[in-house]
Amino acid sequence: MRDALLGALAIVMLGTSLGLLQEQLVGPRLELMQPYRAPVDQRVGLVDVSTAFALFQSGKGVFVDAREPERYAEGHVPGAVNLQPDGELAMLPYGGTLVIYCDGAECGASARLADHLAQQRTGKIVIMPAGWPGWQAAGYPVMDGSRE
Repeated sequence: MRDALLGALAIVMLGTSLGLLQEQLVGPRLELMQPYRAPVDQRVGLVDVSTAFALFQSGKGVFVDAREPERYAEGHVPGAVNLQPDGELAMLPYGGTLVIYCDGAECGASARLADHLAQQRTGKIVIMPAGWPGWQAAGYPVMDGSRE
C-alpha cells in the first residue's frame, strides 16, 4: 500500500514539474478560469467612466443600474433607474443614450440587461464596464438612500 502511495505521489510530482517546465519553455499558461461574459447584442457599445460622465453632465445619458435593489439603495449614479435584466422595460424613458452599469467588469448583469434592451427597443445602448466601483473611484457624483 505504501509503495502504491509513493508511486502515485511521484507521478503527481512529475506531472507538476513537467507542467511548470512547459510554462517556462512555451510561455504563459492558458487562463482557464475566466469570468463569465454574457454574450451581448452587436448593437451595444462600451464606454469608459469619463465618457459616461460626459453623458451625465450633458444630460444625454439615461443611466440604468442593473444591480439588485438593495445595492442600488446603498448608492448609485444620481438619477439612475434601477432595473434588473428581467425587469419591466416600460419604465425607461426614450431618448438619450442608455448607459447601463452594475458592480464592475466581473458583473454580468449589465451585459444581460443591455442585450435584453437591444432586442426590445431601438436607440443607443452602451455598457460602462467599470460600473459603480469605477464611477465612485473617479469621484463622480453619487446618490444614496439617505439623500433621496
